[in-house]
Amino acid sequence: MRAGNLHAGSLFTGQSAAWAICLLVFFVHAAWPVPDVNESHYLVKAQQYWGLFHASGDVFLESRDAHPVFFSLWGWVYLFLDAETATWLGRLIVWALLAWGWCRLARALGLTALGTGLAAALFVAATAWANLSQEWVVGGLEAKGPAYALVLWAYGAALRRSWNAAWGLLGAATALHPLVGGWNLLLLAAAVPLWRRQWRHKLPPLGIRRWLPGLGLGLLLALAGVVPALALSWTADAETLAWANRAYVYHRLRHHLFFPAFPWWNRVSFLLLVLLGGAGYWVLERSPGWSLLGRVLVLALGLAAVGAALGLGASWNWDLAARWLRYYWFRPGDLWAPALTALVVVALLERAIRDQRRFAPLLLLGLLLAASVHLGHVVWQRHRRPWPRAEAHMTHDQFHDWVLLCRHLRQVVPEAEQAVFLTPRYTQTFHWYAQRAEVVNWKDVPQDAASLVRWWRRLVDVYDYRGLKGTGPWEQLAPEQLLRLARRYGATWAVVPKATGREYPFPVRYANASFVLYRLPTESAASQSPPNAPTRNTQ
Repeated sequence: MRAGNLHAGSLFTGQSAAWAICLLVFFVHAAWPVPDVNESHYLVKAQQYWGLFHASGDVFLESRDAHPVFFSLWGWVYLFLDAETATWLGRLIVWALLAWGWCRLARALGLTALGTGLAAALFVAATAWANLSQEWVVGGLEAKGPAYALVLWAYGAALRRSWNAAWGLLGAATALHPLVGGWNLLLLAAAVPLWRRQWRHKLPPLGIRRWLPGLGLGLLLALAGVVPALALSWTADAETLAWANRAYVYHRLRHHLFFPAFPWWNRVSFLLLVLLGGAGYWVLERSPGWSLLGRVLVLALGLAAVGAALGLGASWNWDLAARWLRYYWFRPGDLWAPALTALVVVALLERAIRDQRRFAPLLLLGLLLAASVHLGHVVWQRHRRPWPRAEAHMTHDQFHDWVLLCRHLRQVVPEAEQAVFLTPRYTQTFHWYAQRAEVVNWKDVPQDAASLVRWWRRLVDVYDYRGLKGTGPWEQLAPEQLLRLARRYGATWAVVPKATGREYPFPVRYANASFVLYRLPTESAASQSPPNAPTRNTQ
């Protein structure tokens, strides 16, 4: 009895140590200043879901919600905590869940506690340096973070053949994020028959009837995410859908969706990662669990190949290709290629150590060096640029001035509470700091088709957007042109960077070293502008 208790205690200690190491790794990797790149987008929408924003005239905030489950589960926290504290709390919870899911997956494959932690460090390094479509798994607080945590947990359950738990967890992941959870649910469902074909004589019967309750629960949970996602396009006509898909795929999210736009380094590094993982997998003494994950990776790479083919052949029918490319075909590969590679190389290391191979210390040193270089590089980047990546284009002084301006107009300018603002082109945290409506910004793209088309037309009109480079943002307009543009979208305030060298004959309500806040004249004043003043092209 005592020996049994000792074994259980040591096992618990090992799992706890692995979880703590993984959590530390994820913290070091992703603890960027708040708000991170996507947090200023998703978390503002979560706050608006709970009534913390009332910004009429804002095309993003007035658009339909794409992740209502995540917003309902977390947005309420902002009712009681300030935005930064609530975000850090949410990050820690998500990283803890990701660490738990990673531990469950790694331990199901037989890795030790230290090996699990090392594999986690290699995993985040591989997702950062060898991704195909600039996707991440461990990062800021948004819907796909907890969804990935549930996916990892689900696959760990599947490797232990706890099928009811696996399907239920994948359904919950789909409810949080339809694409993250949905793709991985389909991958597992497709991989299991291929896997059973090889191992059916060495494993107990699958017992499909016994896991039907879990599958039913998973599908029911998945509807909570899939139905709202499908509803985003239900009421849109064919022309609106075509415009929305083109703007979404070929312009706004081409770095995630359109293979011809991927940098060559992403393609090469991802290919090298797959080759490394494949070579390690080939020499690994594979168990049924490894075999199942191998099939999942092959299927994920198949999805990536479909996405690449759609992108390369898009010129045959741009609209048809865009309709299908919206579904993030590369995302599963950007999860499982780095995950399986990290797990495989650590499994080979642990086998080499057990077998007392001569190259084991050298391999251990190389893997530790790779993990340390990545984590050290991240820490150095944060030290060198200690302000949010959401405004990485600014200098430290510009960012400081930006926050001062946003907080000033939120706290000191009461008549701006229901106003709409014209904001500088590359800023994306105006909603976060000012909590006011803006005409448009590049980051905050709506998800429903009708709002997405409105957003795109505003982007073209306000920033004279053409292809990937603007030829004349609104800050360069003459005063009468600016007034016409502002009236078109109900804007009564404008934030102008001093770097543009542009000054306007409008009342200045606030100014610092980097920005000027103008109060634009009312409609009666705007109507006094010359009748032949040129207007911006809205096509």
